[in-house]
Amino acid sequence: MNGPASNRRAGFFGGVSAPKTPPPIAEGFVSIRMCAFPKCLRSGLPVLSVAGAAEARARRGVATPTVRRAEPARSGVASVGNIEKREPVRGVRSPRPRHSSAQMIPHPPPIDSFRRSAPPSLASRIALVVAFTLVASGAARADRILLRGSQQPIANVTIDMEDFNEVIYKRPNVPDPQRIRSRDVREIEREPVSDAYAAGREQQKKGDYADAVKSFQLALGKDGNKPWVKEYAQFQLAESLFRQGLPDPKEMQAALSAYEKHKADFPKSRFLPDVEIGIGRALVELGRFRDAERHLTDLEGSARGRFGIIYELLAKKWNATTFERERRFGEAQTKYASLYQAATRALGDSDIKDFERRDIASLAAEARNLEGTCLILAGQFDRARDFYTSLIKEAEQKNDFETLAGAYNGLGESLFNLKKPAEALQMFARSATLYFYSDEQIARALYWMGLCEEEKQPGAPGLAASRLYYEQCAKQFPASEWAAKAKARMSK
Repeated sequence: MNGPASNRRAGFFGGVSAPKTPPPIAEGFVSIRMCAFPKCLRSGLPVLSVAGAAEARARRGVATPTVRRAEPARSGVASVGNIEKREPVRGVRSPRPRHSSAQMIPHPPPIDSFRRSAPPSLASRIALVVAFTLVASGAARADRILLRGSQQPIANVTIDMEDFNEVIYKRPNVPDPQRIRSRDVREIEREPVSDAYAAGREQQKKGDYADAVKSFQLALGKDGNKPWVKEYAQFQLAESLFRQGLPDPKEMQAALSAYEKHKADFPKSRFLPDVEIGIGRALVELGRFRDAERHLTDLEGSARGRFGIIYELLAKKWNATTFERERRFGEAQTKYASLYQAATRALGDSDIKDFERRDIASLAAEARNLEGTCLILAGQFDRARDFYTSLIKEAEQKNDFETLAGAYNGLGESLFNLKKPAEALQMFARSATLYFYSDEQIARALYWMGLCEEEKQPGAPGLAASRLYYEQCAKQFPASEWAAKAKARMSK
């Protein structure tokens, strides 16, 4: 093929190079003309027309017209009966024509086959105008409800009202409003969308919480006059500040203020259950343990009736975390055991849905593993090792893989603290590769595998090996707390 690929001019059929002299048309040439459509519909509606070769010669004063393939019309260039002058494209050289018939541009169809298209009817023009107006105004847009435990959304609806009890929406051509429990809703995609809010949600998924905070603040300022944007953006701002505040107490105080503002501004919000849990978590992270204990104990007593069993169990979990952070490890272990028993009882409730059952089972597995974590934090590494060894046998009999993932991580931490990094590394690797049922446990395993490499190989080799695990943790699970710890470790 002549010339590099970058210098070949694309042919009419899928990249076939065009010959320098196309076959002539016997009686005329083809040009593009814009018909007399209304101005709002004119753009992009070319119509083929035919002008005779004799008329072209008479108008242009040229003995023989140059014949070209028809090209799409450009506004103000093509007109009836004349051929526009086209300059050669600089820097583009057409290759010599090939003799293969497969690579030659075929002759155009007979001139009689090109007939001027009839202009659209008045009804067609009105339909086009209406369709264009609907798209431009956003009237054709609709909300979507994403359900927990389901891949099938409720689409093409209009949200009438939402609070922490239920969501009321309307469907096209259905006169009566529809209702769904708020706890069954994973997310609602509202229209028209706020660009700043959408950007913030994408940044959250990537773990870019600093940028997400800026995006949600921009959404509150730019689109805050839309009620749903203000409610949604205020909650997501608080969530992003909480994630950003895990290593920074100043940001955690800002997160607490954002949660409290959301609760004051939207006392019946669909996000209220998560706001209540968020306030308790922020108080724990700020070290305000008495305030946290009081808030979470009140929530334990009221959550089941107001928000459902899941939030009662979450309040129990964070209340136990309060004791753990106060170094009241015996009380924390007792509280985690109580959480495990409550979750086990809830699993026997026939009224809970499948997605709720999975969430409760995850909380039960986490509570059981956190009992052993209290032993590690108390410095009782031998007891922790024995506890996790027993828990592994118990979980294997039940085929409880989520508990197994946490138990192998816990056994690895026990062995690491017993100065056995090589054995600990094997336990973490087992958790990350065999029991990949929890992203949180995989991220935890990767972080600790990095620590094991640092301990096992002091100096540059250990640092290089550990960095691979830290980078993998940060890349695969950017939104987890273990990713934040891995990044902090790499920065040192």
